[in-house]
Amino acid sequence: MSYLYDWQLGKQLVRQVVDEVFDEQSRIKDQPLMTSMTEQTAQSIKAFKFQDEGRDPKDVLNFMTQSIYPYRARLNHPRFFSFIPAAHSPLSIVGEILNASYNPYGGSHTLAEGPAIAEKWLLNFLGKKAGYGEKELGGIFVSGGSMANLTAAVIARDDKLAESEFHLGTVYVSDQTHSSVAKGLRIIGIQTKNIRKVETNDQFEMKVDHLNQLIEEDKKEGKIPFLVVATAGTTNTGSVDPLKAIAQVAKEANLWMHVDGTFGASALLSSYAKELSGIELSDSISWDGHKWLFQTYGCAALIVKDRQKMAKVFQKTRNIYWILLQEMKQLTFGILVLN
Repeated sequence: MSYLYDWQLGKQLVRQVVDEVFDEQSRIKDQPLMTSMTEQTAQSIKAFKFQDEGRDPKDVLNFMTQSIYPYRARLNHPRFFSFIPAAHSPLSIVGEILNASYNPYGGSHTLAEGPAIAEKWLLNFLGKKAGYGEKELGGIFVSGGSMANLTAAVIARDDKLAESEFHLGTVYVSDQTHSSVAKGLRIIGIQTKNIRKVETNDQFEMKVDHLNQLIEEDKKEGKIPFLVVATAGTTNTGSVDPLKAIAQVAKEANLWMHVDGTFGASALLSSYAKELSGIELSDSISWDGHKWLFQTYGCAALIVKDRQKMAKVFQKTRNIYWILLQEMKQLTFGILVLN
């Protein structure tokens, strides 16, 4: 029997999933924070084999809900303190089901006009909360902070360096910067020796005087400083780097300033927004929805102050498709990101 396009069966299974998930959440307090597998259970999962004739989807669903998903940390548990993975809300589940069900192709305005306009509106909302100008700002939703930081690094590199200078480009991070930043820099070709670690003070905030010192040292060696990554909410302590002071250094040294706000940017939506004063002076911000906005994984955004700089980097191939899109003045996310 073919189950692929059995919509009635799919409807039954979705209802079963929703009932089981929400029932579990209603009694989350009575469950352990985390359930670990026995070796026997682990081996039974590892021994799973595909059958040529397939399995009944109901059996597969029962296997997943009974033998796979129970063995996890329950992020919504009252004894789980969200360091760093965060709980999701019931409404985020509804949004996930909605988007998965309609399955819009987000890379094309033409193929998903409604979702594309909604996405642009939300990016504008977030950007304005950061203090960026609505007429110039832009961005893209991505899978997580790692991809947001990597994408920002590509934009910064191409905006500040010629291709012949890539090997000379230096980047400045603190000793508290998330490890994904260095990984992303290595992916885009920045040598490890050119990823400079700036010291932090006793509050784990970047020392601006040491940042200036490293920049001057690198210039004397013939290197080209092009990017500084400040953090709004470090992973270990939630510290916020001195954004205004770093922005002034970036301006004087002609650096792109990126703020890794994956942890703390959501404070911009609260009465604590003043704690991120100076973020409006940055060139780009990474922002995780699956942390303080209680969204399902993975939900993050990269917000840029000047969308034209982002477009210039990723719109290298200007074929007839590109020309038509320009003439139509439509928004197409598929050509604004690593895709």
